[in-house]
Amino acid sequence: MAHLLICNEYDLDLTMFPSFTSSLFDKVSRNYWIKIHGSFKGLKLKFNGRFLEANIDNIDVINTLSGLWYDPKEHLRRLSRSLRQKVDPIVEVYGKVRLSINPYDKELVFLATVLSQRTNYHTNVVKWVRRIALLMERGMDIRSVNMTSFGKSYQLRRANIVVKQCIDLVRLDSALNMEDIWKIKRELLKCKFVGPKVANAYLMFTRRAPYIAPIDVHFLRFIRNLGLLEFKRKPLKSVCQKYTCSICTFKHECVEALVMKEFKTLSSWIQTVAYVHDKVYCAKKKCNVCPFKDLCVRL
Repeated sequence: MAHLLICNEYDLDLTMFPSFTSSLFDKVSRNYWIKIHGSFKGLKLKFNGRFLEANIDNIDVINTLSGLWYDPKEHLRRLSRSLRQKVDPIVEVYGKVRLSINPYDKELVFLATVLSQRTNYHTNVVKWVRRIALLMERGMDIRSVNMTSFGKSYQLRRANIVVKQCIDLVRLDSALNMEDIWKIKRELLKCKFVGPKVANAYLMFTRRAPYIAPIDVHFLRFIRNLGLLEFKRKPLKSVCQKYTCSICTFKHECVEALVMKEFKTLSSWIQTVAYVHDKVYCAKKKCNVCPFKDLCVRL
């Protein structure tokens, strides 16, 4: 291993588990991952409890893919006092989860977000993305891949359509600031089968913009159960195509606008934690051992 980063409050496995980045990595053993497709193929990340070891000498790439560029504790001070009191216990439990993003393989990350609609990410999406990544490594353009050859799922049929419509936009996407990012979002929303959740997931996992959060069932269940936020409506594609959250007519009612306003740069992280927590506890009905059982309004 050629490079070492010191990081005590960190868990590589928990960080990779909810991230679309993991579709291009293979888990060798606990806290040991190797990138098997895409840019920086062959990158090894290994965490020994104190040090993150890597086999390349590029700190920015290591920090970005490992998630160490982001520490939730550094963003807590931005919250209101009342909300921070609710979020503090979440950071205490899940502070070792960071944000693994991948701006180096935008086509494949976009594909993963499109394929992930209403299917198991770890069972299906990872398998599909890796097959397509392998074909791309052999010189095939992603638009030429017949994804329905991998199965009969409607996600694959939709992906065939979406890729042909949107992939040029993804390839040209160099948005860095918030204004440019929202322009890309509005362009993505013009594509068939791409809604606010898919667009936000792509943006969240391809850049350092922790104010973005895809609104999915895991996130909604989490914020409701812990009483983090009250809202009246979910984001609508037709509305999001016209307005950014800051000027939207429904910004005081829509959960996406309220998340950005209240959670600020903790938005992506809370969404990530919500996915982990829902998979580990809520979906398995492990309420009796849940670390938030005394805070859950559902119980």
